[in-house]
Amino acid sequence: DNLKFKENNIISLTEIMDTILSTDKKLGAMIRRASAGDDLLFPTGFDLLDYRNGKSVTFYDRKTNDPKKFDVVGWTGGAMHMIVGNTNVGKSTIAAQIGYNITKDYPASGVFYYDIEGGFSDERYMQINKITKEECGSKFRRLRGRISTDSLLKLLASHAKKIEENREVYEIDTGVNDGFGRPVKFIQPTVYIIDSVKTLCSSTVVDDEIEGSMAGGRIAKEITQFVVKAQPIVSSANIILIFINHINAKMTTGTPTAAETIYGLKQDESISGGKALKYLCSSIWRFDTAGSLKVEEGKTYDFDGHFTLAKSIKTRSNKAGKDVKLAFIQSEGFL
Repeated sequence: DNLKFKENNIISLTEIMDTILSTDKKLGAMIRRASAGDDLLFPTGFDLLDYRNGKSVTFYDRKTNDPKKFDVVGWTGGAMHMIVGNTNVGKSTIAAQIGYNITKDYPASGVFYYDIEGGFSDERYMQINKITKEECGSKFRRLRGRISTDSLLKLLASHAKKIEENREVYEIDTGVNDGFGRPVKFIQPTVYIIDSVKTLCSSTVVDDEIEGSMAGGRIAKEITQFVVKAQPIVSSANIILIFINHINAKMTTGTPTAAETIYGLKQDESISGGKALKYLCSSIWRFDTAGSLKVEEGKTYDFDGHFTLAKSIKTRSNKAGKDVKLAFIQSEGFL
């Protein structure tokens, strides 16, 4: 009854869909109309990275309707991202710094760090982000133990459910409208860091089982199932899921192998997790050591550091293939 008929007595199918989503509470909790707020990017704190992965968007002042162009840069909200690289290039450090920078300005936001490899610490998080013990305790959680794809999915689903039940609490109104006159709103972001993909375990592996090749294949399959199921969950709750992944050297028997089906990896390189993980990640960044820090005169700085080359090997919001050089200092993180 509340549908409006056109002059030719044909009901617009878009109006029918809007009415279904607004009146069916059960369906509306699962599906909602997308808005410009779902397309926002969140700055990582590293301008060189952010402007390699961004866009310009025009929003309109809600009171005056005056247009204003904004540089929307950073990493896509409500999406999965991946950092890949060899050992000791600073993957964990950059992930933790990005997580902090994305969430620091939002009171309800936080970072959940799955330290599966056991190579991180609360002290390290405070050190590289230059924060107090109180701030770390209120907005950072480092989780240990055996993390399975099943347990991680359940946690994400519980998180998203809590957000949906209290959307008005966690949602921020920017005060501007998109080009269709709709308010631009977004859920305060939460960051989950998985360190690392290679050490995610299968939910079907018993404690005393040695995870051999069969278990490895099962884990790869479960990761595929996980990322497919996780994609709509992280999108609905503006969860930014960062995977840390290692670059593996392919073992060959003399016969040339096909190159990895992703830009930026060499013929003899691969990354764990299967094709679905690579396909569904909104962005993938490769980090490689690029030499020691030197001043123009050739004198070395009096601290231990090096340049790291960060290359965008996949992005859905810009053009892949661009790279930036970041300075890494062990005691301070990336600059």
